[in-house]
Amino acid sequence: MTTTTPKQLHAIRVADPNSLVIDVRTPAEFEEVHAEGAINIPLDGFQAADVIASHGLSSEKPVYMICEMGGRSQKACDILAEAGLESAVNVTGGTEEWVAEDLPVVRGAKPEPRHSGG
Repeated sequence: MTTTTPKQLHAIRVADPNSLVIDVRTPAEFEEVHAEGAINIPLDGFQAADVIASHGLSSEKPVYMICEMGGRSQKACDILAEAGLESAVNVTGGTEEWVAEDLPVVRGAKPEPRHSGG
Protein backbone atom coordinates (compact mmCIF):
# COMPACT_ATOMS: atom_id res chain seq x y z
CA MET A 1 0.00 0.00 0.00
CA THR A 2 1.33 3.38 -1.00
CA THR A 3 1.12 6.34 1.37
CA THR A 4 1.92 10.02 1.23
CA THR A 5 1.78 12.94 3.64
CA PRO A 6 -0.40 16.02 3.27
CA LYS A 7 2.67 18.16 2.54
CA GLN A 8 3.82 15.74 -0.20
CA LEU A 9 0.30 15.61 -1.67
CA HIS A 10 0.10 19.39 -1.76
CA ALA A 11 3.37 19.49 -3.75
CA ILE A 12 1.97 16.85 -6.13
CA ARG A 13 -1.23 18.89 -6.61
CA VAL A 14 0.77 22.07 -7.31
CA ALA A 15 2.61 20.19 -10.08
CA ASP A 16 -0.57 18.43 -11.32
CA PRO A 17 -3.77 20.25 -10.28
CA ASN A 18 -5.83 17.48 -11.92
CA SER A 19 -4.67 14.90 -9.36
CA LEU A 20 -7.78 13.36 -7.85
CA VAL A 21 -8.23 13.62 -4.07
CA ILE A 22 -11.20 11.78 -2.57
CA ASP A 23 -12.25 12.65 0.98
CA VAL A 24 -14.12 9.70 2.50
CA ARG A 25 -15.38 11.49 5.63
CA THR A 26 -19.05 12.24 6.22
CA PRO A 27 -20.62 15.14 4.33
CA ALA A 28 -20.81 17.15 7.58
CA GLU A 29 -17.09 16.66 8.27
CA PHE A 30 -16.26 17.51 4.65
CA GLU A 31 -18.41 20.65 4.74
CA GLU A 32 -16.70 21.92 7.89
CA VAL A 33 -13.19 21.79 6.38
CA HIS A 34 -11.50 19.88 3.57
CA ALA A 35 -8.36 19.96 1.47
CA GLU A 36 -8.74 22.36 -1.43
CA GLY A 37 -9.74 20.45 -4.57
CA ALA A 38 -10.91 17.31 -2.77
CA ILE A 39 -14.22 15.70 -3.62
CA ASN A 40 -16.43 13.94 -1.08
CA ILE A 41 -17.37 10.27 -1.42
CA PRO A 42 -18.26 9.08 2.10
CA LEU A 43 -16.88 5.70 3.12
CA ASP A 44 -20.31 4.45 4.24
CA GLY A 45 -21.52 4.52 0.61
CA PHE A 46 -18.17 3.80 -1.05
CA GLN A 47 -18.62 1.33 -3.92
CA ALA A 48 -15.35 0.60 -5.73
CA ALA A 49 -16.91 -0.15 -9.12
CA ASP A 50 -18.95 3.07 -9.06
CA VAL A 51 -15.99 5.20 -7.96
CA ILE A 52 -13.69 3.67 -10.58
CA ALA A 53 -16.23 4.08 -13.39
CA SER A 54 -17.51 7.55 -12.50
CA HIS A 55 -14.00 9.03 -12.16
CA GLY A 56 -12.25 7.03 -14.89
CA LEU A 57 -9.70 5.62 -12.45
CA SER A 58 -6.92 3.37 -13.69
CA SER A 59 -3.81 1.82 -12.24
CA GLU A 60 -1.70 4.18 -14.38
CA LYS A 61 -2.61 7.30 -12.39
CA PRO A 62 -2.69 7.60 -8.59
CA VAL A 63 -5.83 8.57 -6.73
CA TYR A 64 -5.34 10.07 -3.27
CA MET A 65 -7.64 9.03 -0.42
CA ILE A 66 -7.98 11.29 2.63
CA CYS A 67 -10.09 11.28 5.80
CA GLU A 68 -9.61 12.80 9.26
CA MET A 69 -6.41 10.98 10.28
CA GLY A 70 -5.86 8.13 7.81
CA GLY A 71 -7.94 5.18 9.05
CA ARG A 72 -11.04 5.48 6.86
CA SER A 73 -8.96 6.45 3.83
CA GLN A 74 -6.90 3.28 4.36
CA LYS A 75 -10.13 1.26 4.26
CA ALA A 76 -11.11 3.01 1.01
CA CYS A 77 -7.69 2.16 -0.47
CA ASP A 78 -8.21 -1.47 0.55
CA ILE A 79 -11.66 -1.51 -1.08
CA LEU A 80 -10.20 -0.17 -4.33
CA ALA A 81 -7.29 -2.64 -4.20
CA GLU A 82 -9.72 -5.54 -3.74
CA ALA A 83 -11.48 -4.32 -6.91
CA GLY A 84 -8.16 -4.45 -8.78
CA LEU A 85 -7.18 -0.77 -8.63
CA GLU A 86 -3.59 -0.66 -7.39
CA SER A 87 -3.07 3.11 -7.67
CA ALA A 88 -4.87 4.27 -4.51
CA VAL A 89 -2.62 6.27 -2.17
CA ASN A 90 -3.50 6.81 1.50
CA VAL A 91 -2.83 10.29 2.87
CA THR A 92 -1.42 9.59 6.33
CA GLY A 93 -2.31 12.16 8.95
CA GLY A 94 -5.36 13.12 6.90
CA THR A 95 -7.24 16.38 7.05
CA GLU A 96 -6.12 16.93 10.63
CA GLU A 97 -2.48 17.11 9.53
CA TRP A 98 -3.41 19.00 6.34
CA VAL A 99 -4.94 21.77 8.49
CA ALA A 100 -2.06 21.67 11.00
CA GLU A 101 0.42 22.15 8.12
CA ASP A 102 -1.58 25.25 7.06
CA LEU A 103 -2.17 23.87 3.57
CA PRO A 104 -5.02 25.26 1.41
CA VAL A 105 -8.47 24.32 2.68
CA VAL A 106 -12.10 25.09 1.99
CA ARG A 107 -14.11 25.89 5.09
CA GLY A 108 -17.87 25.74 5.42
CA ALA A 109 -20.15 26.42 8.32
CA LYS A 110 -19.36 24.80 11.62
CA PRO A 111 -22.22 22.66 12.91
CA GLU A 112 -24.62 24.65 15.05
CA PRO A 113 -24.49 23.76 18.75
CA ARG A 114 -27.67 22.15 19.94
CA HIS A 115 -29.60 24.23 22.42
CA SER A 116 -31.69 22.50 25.02
CA GLY A 117 -34.95 24.45 25.24
CA GLY A 118 -35.44 27.64 27.05
